[in-house]
Amino acid sequence: PSAILVPPEMRNQLGEIPSALFPLGKTTILEHIYKKYHSIVDEIYLVACEKKFLLEDYISWKKMGISLVAPTTAGTLGNTLAEGISAIHKDHPEGGNIIINFGDTLLNDIDAEQMHGDVICYAEHMSSNEWTFFEETDGVLISVSDKSKTPIGKSVTGKIFVGTFSILDSYGFLECLKKA
Repeated sequence: PSAILVPPEMRNQLGEIPSALFPLGKTTILEHIYKKYHSIVDEIYLVACEKKFLLEDYISWKKMGISLVAPTTAGTLGNTLAEGISAIHKDHPEGGNIIINFGDTLLNDIDAEQMHGDVICYAEHMSSNEWTFFEETDGVLISVSDKSKTPIGKSVTGKIFVGTFSILDSYGFLECLKKA
């Protein structure tokens, strides 16, 4: 997904662009993500909302085989993911394994060809207001803390989602998103 624009503090330098068009090296994060996955997946979908036309133009100009999905309602990340997965199911009703890579996230140390089954890429990080933390026991998520609210001056270390996932049962995951 790349549903929102880059953060306000970056807009003076970059303008109002979708997060997937953030420059990285001599290209964009979107192009890096496309190069990472295009040869190992059946199709790439991009869920886009704000300034979608910029993504359409970029994808057309670079001749990238990406299907754009426009959410019917602006909402939470969960809603954005649900709309993207629903679009995939419309085109591929058999469901199956899907890889989710946030439009502003590039993990070079993850081998895309090994993204099969249920995989959550995470990191250990100091608490801040910019990360979503989670706790797990024996590989099962037991809690999620959206955008940690740790008081200033206190620091905790926890597992944070870094924006790259593989989901084996896309239909089951979609049902979980709808219930959340």
